[in-house]
Amino acid sequence: MNIENLIKKSPNVILQVSAEDLQNVIQNVVNNLIERHDKKDKKADKFISTKQFCEVVDITRSTAWRWTKCGCLVLVRVGGKVRYKVSDVERVLKRSIDIVNYIKKIFKIICFVAHIFFTIFALISKMRKVVF
Repeated sequence: MNIENLIKKSPNVILQVSAEDLQNVIQNVVNNLIERHDKKDKKADKFISTKQFCEVVDITRSTAWRWTKCGCLVLVRVGGKVRYKVSDVERVLKRSIDIVNYIKKIFKIICFVAHIFFTIFALISKMRKVVF
């Protein structure tokens, strides 16, 4: 019986294994991890052109160039053409969404503070009219 199958069937069993069997199990686990990692890499290695990138993000080519120049994006030259990794584009979009959500929260706080300020100001104005 295979050690991995035995562990799956009875995870609470105590085993005495040879060094060779243990080495085989470890090698199988490492190979499985490498296969999963390679599959992820193959999915992530898709590229789009500058034009496609600009259309997706709704920016101009000069903005795309500035983002690349400042290090926000990494461009790849494939056959003399500039391409962007889809995973990088997704990361930039997620970061942009996070920034927009953060700005919205700050704006709500500012509006709330302004509301309180104007309420207090209105109360003080009423109090002055009553006192004077």
